[in-house]
Amino acid sequence: MRGVLSHGGLRKGNPEGEVIIGFYRSPGIADVPLMHWSVEKWRTLHPKPVLMQEGGTIGLTSVMLLTFLRCLGAFFLLFFYLLRERISVAQSRHVLKVLRHETTEICVG
Repeated sequence: MRGVLSHGGLRKGNPEGEVIIGFYRSPGIADVPLMHWSVEKWRTLHPKPVLMQEGGTIGLTSVMLLTFLRCLGAFFLLFFYLLRERISVAQSRHVLKVLRHETTEICVG
């Protein structure tokens, strides 16, 4: 089942995988407010929020805030680098597909 969710559902043209992913995604999205409510209700099991506290204050020291922002910036840099690489791969695949088509036409025609 896990293989279908991670690999089969992401492949184009696999309606069964898309249905399975949709089936599991809907309750997962609906679960987010429930989890937030449970954390607020049973505060004894969870620490108070650190990043965003009541009244809009930040509970981080300046060193912790700087570290958090650096990590956030590094994450976004990595994300955009990987996105750029993925776009480059997609463009290369498209060029290769066009070249193969042209080569086939030259050989046949």
